[in-house]
Amino acid sequence: MKNYKNKEWLEQKYVNEGLSTLKIAELCGANFRTIWSWLKRFDIEIRTLSEARRLRPASGMLGKHHTEEAKKRIGKASKGRGAGRKLSGITRKKISEAAKGRWTGEKNPLWKGGVSFEPYGREFSKDLRNEIRKRDKFKCQECGRKEYRRKHSVHHIDFNPQNNCPENLILLCVLCHMKIHQDKEDL
Repeated sequence: MKNYKNKEWLEQKYVNEGLSTLKIAELCGANFRTIWSWLKRFDIEIRTLSEARRLRPASGMLGKHHTEEAKKRIGKASKGRGAGRKLSGITRKKISEAAKGRWTGEKNPLWKGGVSFEPYGREFSKDLRNEIRKRDKFKCQECGRKEYRRKHSVHHIDFNPQNNCPENLILLCVLCHMKIHQDKEDL
């Protein structure tokens, strides 16, 4: 039996030890959504986003500042590596031309043998996706990251693109969305 199917074990890890669904999923080799559904099944109260943030360890530099000397060393170390440099239009075009075709077709790591995406239902419109963004307050529901420049993805929890009811849709940042789909492939 898988550990997460044991209520006492799952309660110990999630409630007592304060592990996230993602950490528990990593321990079990499962998807964090699977852990989440077992928490619901066992009526274990799921943390709010603010509670989850309080349990998350703080970043090493949070609230701190680099000294002027450290800033100079960082700047010196990044010179010549493209950091902070503006590229000319010609250089950008050369880079673009060199990259063309690199990730297309069978060269793409997400290639599925020529099978196209399952079609989404008509109700999966821009309006519905914007409603989900507003409902989820423009924040990734896994890591809490806010939308900035690039819009977050609206993800189907059950991986069924035909099931477009709002309860099945969740807002995820690109990184969390890729991780979820990678985890699905690993199952």
